[in-house]
Parts: sequence; C-alpha cells; structure tokens
Amino acid sequence: DARFPLVIGKASISDYHAQRRVLTVPEIFINSSNIGTARMALDVGLEGHQEFLRRVGFFDRPTTEVPESAKPLLPKRWSKLATATAAFGHGFAVQPLQGISVIGGILNNGVMTAPTFLKREMAEAEVLAKRIVKPETSEKMRYLFRLNVSEGTASKADVIGYRVGGKTGTAEKVVAGRYSKEKRLTSFIGAFPMDKPKYLILVMI
Repeated sequence: DARFPLVIGKASISDYHAQRRVLTVPEIFINSSNIGTARMALDVGLEGHQEFLRRVGFFDRPTTEVPESAKPLLPKRWSKLATATAAFGHGFAVQPLQGISVIGGILNNGVMTAPTFLKREMAEAEVLAKRIVKPETSEKMRYLFRLNVSEGTASKADVIGYRVGGKTGTAEKVVAGRYSKEKRLTSFIGAFPMDKPKYLILVMI
C-alpha cells in the first residue's frame, strides 16, 4: 500500500515517483518506491532483514588484494525505522565494490563470488563462491532488472542487442555528517545479457 506516506514514530517515508496506489512487487521496483520497499522489509522483520544483510557480508569490512577498505556505515540502533530506511539505502552505506558484488551474486543464479583484481581460473572462483539466494529468486530478480530497463526508471540503458537490466539509485549526499537537501549521488547498476549475465557495471555521478 503506497497510497500514503509510511509514518513510523516521528518519521515519514514518501516516494519521489509517487504513484499513490497499491503496488505490485514489480511496480515497487520499477518506480523505486521507498514506501513499498520499506513495507517489504518490515514484513520480513528486523531479524530476517539483518540475517540477509549479514549473509551477504554487509556487516563486515570487504577483503580484496588491496589492503585499504572501509567498514560499512550501519545504523547505531537497529530499530523499526532503521530497517525501513536501510531497505532503500538511507542511513546505511557500503563500499561500491561490496554492493556490486552482492548484486552480481543475486543475478548470477544466486551465487556470489569474492571480488578480485587479479585474473583467476573458474575452479578457484567456484571454491570461493557462496550461495546467497535460491536460483528461482535470482531468475525473478533478473526479470525485475530487465523490466526496469524496458519499462522503468532505467529506460535510457535499453541498448539494442545487449539485453541490459539495471536499477537506478538517487541518494542525498552526506555533507559535514548530515544529509544534504541540495546535493545528490546518482547511480546505475546494470548487467547484460540478462538471460545469462556476463558483465556487471556500476556508474556513480
């Protein structure tokens, strides 16, 4: 139900592309509905939501061949509001490489492989791989990513011959420790070809 803003305590969650109606899951995805995404996270529950974030490594510092890395920025207190806002990326931040690795796993038949800056053989990659979602969940997510390019907010990525799927994102930039109302960080994460993704890309502006 995205007819009205979602009110939690003193906070109110609204939609930038407000549809002001009940939305299906694909409609929540292609319209980037904060309300719908937050309601889904609340339906999963605080424990279930955190379990998934821990499973994909969003509570840990990422590890690669490069020693420099930063810990994810997590809510100080994981409340009902924190769960709702973290679901659409507010008050919660991970390194770009960390985020794209999880999306890669979700689209890669549900199997996530640790990122590397060095070439490695398939057998080595498979040893490091970890299942994070079921194959059927991955198939549904590939459908949603493709739908968002063909009918949703990422329509400019609909390049003939590549079958791109992707998701756009818009976030308020953090300036001096607070979210700015004037400055934005926009992003696009995509993959192709969506029937069997081989390439993954993240663009941030």
